Amino acid sequence: LYVLIGISHNLVSILVAYFMMAPSNAILPGLELGSIGLAIKMVLVQFVMVNISLSWLSGRIGISYSIFYQISYLSLFLLIGFGSRWVVDSIFSIELALFIDFILYYSAYICVFTFALFVVLRMLNKNIYDEIHKTLKSV
Repeated sequence: LYVLIGISHNLVSILVAYFMMAPSNAILPGLELGSIGLAIKMVLVQFVMVNISLSWLSGRIGISYSIFYQISYLSLFLLIGFGSRWVVDSIFSIELALFIDFILYYSAYICVFTFALFVVLRMLNKNIYDEIHKTLKSV
């Protein structure tokens, strides 16, 4: 099944790439987005296919799967990005804004990533502890 997911990912990727780049006056019209369309395609197709793979694998392993975490973290990162951009643009001049943008963006990303990593590791440790406890109890 993993091979089928990979093959379907490639087929969907090719079709969406054509749709994003094809001229609007072609037999099968497209959006004429060029490289921006390819970037959008990459993000959207990856998001969908990774979630399909994740749900299949989590069902096979026997752990719960929720798309809530991906949507919430994506929303959080977008909010941090646009929020820090707004703060920098409203406070500083354009020359200084690029440098401060860089510092604010990556500082915020590092903080959120570290927090998310801590939460995930904490959850994994609890799951591993529970599995070890169940195994030892059954012996």
